[in-house]
Amino acid sequence: MEPIKAFTFKRDLVAEYDEEYLEMKISDLRNKLDVLTRQNFGPQYEVKEIQNSLNAAKALDIRGKRAAYQLAFRRYILICPEDELLSIVLELRSRLNKLDRTGDDTWDPRKLDAIEQAVRTHSGNGNLRIEIETLAKTIDEGKFRLRRDEDLRRDFLVFAFKSNLVLFLVLLCVLGVFVILKVDMHSQWRKLPVLLFGACGGMLSATMQCRRQRVSLGDLRIEPIQLFFRSVLGAFVAGIVTLFLQLRIVDFPVLHAGLDSGSSLTSAAQYIVAFASGFAERLFFRPADRIPARRAEPQVAVQQATASSAAGAMAPTRAVAAKAASASSLSR
Repeated sequence: MEPIKAFTFKRDLVAEYDEEYLEMKISDLRNKLDVLTRQNFGPQYEVKEIQNSLNAAKALDIRGKRAAYQLAFRRYILICPEDELLSIVLELRSRLNKLDRTGDDTWDPRKLDAIEQAVRTHSGNGNLRIEIETLAKTIDEGKFRLRRDEDLRRDFLVFAFKSNLVLFLVLLCVLGVFVILKVDMHSQWRKLPVLLFGACGGMLSATMQCRRQRVSLGDLRIEPIQLFFRSVLGAFVAGIVTLFLQLRIVDFPVLHAGLDSGSSLTSAAQYIVAFASGFAERLFFRPADRIPARRAEPQVAVQQATASSAAGAMAPTRAVAAKAASASSLSR
């Protein structure tokens, strides 16, 4: 029995299971091609080319093997026996969750039901296999885009968490240096941890927001810059809020070091307020996100009004045409 291996970042268990599943699918397709060869069914040159493409994929990585299998499977759909078309259609319908929005609009349930009914009753024309092969290709393309977006999103989240780790370590080092050097409480250098706490809060807030919501491919290109911008904005907000509290426009006596009127904010109060202010920087981005949505609503309303007016304009024309047709029929 192998000893339990420690968890490392190099060992990806999900990728290992994906590779095993892919090898199983390739082996199943090879067996089906061998059956066609023994039975001398279909164009044997096409069967031989598919087998050669699968054999050449052994030296490729998992992405190359996946692409070779998908291409071989789509070519197999065009030459497979009629009895296997139903199982292929059912398998493709179980993978419809990989389709994107455009694929969902193209392959609606009615069209898929019609394809499945044509396969069951053997009433399809020569384009039926082409439609099934196109459906498989659309699913493969949607799955590829989904994997690409997930990989890019994961890479950005790894970069964001590493940036958070570096910034928090810098903050801890600065606090340690202040403790060792016994920096005076009224020193101007005390503003540096306040700004760092605000920057940490802003970067952590941006990272958590990107982790919860689904980021588009175009937004991923500007997310690293936006991450650092929101970190700087968090530091700026933390400095402004801390100065605002020190002016005592709105007084919170609990945050001050003493009971006298001239006492300053305690270090703990400054750090807590700075981190909370930096973390709340997302409030500045919510109105900016709502503006495009509000601008889109009038456009949709205008389009609907235009469509309704066009339909209303067509109605009298159709009525006049109907009356003219009925009058001509009566005259005859």
